[in-house]
Amino acid sequence: MAIAILAAEGLGAQTLGFRLGPIDMYGGVVLASESEPGVAFGARVGLADVFHRALLAGVELDWWTVQREDTQLELRDIIVGIAVWRELATGALRPFLGLGAAVHSVHASGDGGAQFLQSREAAELDGYRVGASGFAGLSLRLSHTGAIWVFLEYRYSAVRRVSHQELRAGVRLLPSQP
Repeated sequence: MAIAILAAEGLGAQTLGFRLGPIDMYGGVVLASESEPGVAFGARVGLADVFHRALLAGVELDWWTVQREDTQLELRDIIVGIAVWRELATGALRPFLGLGAAVHSVHASGDGGAQFLQSREAAELDGYRVGASGFAGLSLRLSHTGAIWVFLEYRYSAVRRVSHQELRAGVRLLPSQP
């Protein structure tokens, strides 16, 4: 699929081409501030050939939960965002670096029921926030066709009152190449 972008003066056109890129599915450990280690699951779907193959761009959906150490609160976060990343090498082992921006839907609840939902801490943590993240990882080709990969990734997300780190492991699927 291609989209033509016309210059304002009509002098020429540039083509911005893209196709489905990597599809990442992962699970991992989340380390949030003032919390015990928790779990995270998610997916990232990329578009290939954006920006003349220099960068991959895509959308992300992530979910994580942790138990706060200082209170009986459990935090859950659903994240919808965008990401750009670059693979730093070609071959069977590929390191990558990226940046992301997302909307976080944070929910805090307690083991004891409604009394914790009314607490000031829970009220301050509940809500929507915008956050930014940086990530780095390493992917390893499993199939000789390059369609199936595994990867390890570290991510730091800066979000007001719920900044966190994630260690992820997952599977990357690459659609067939033209």
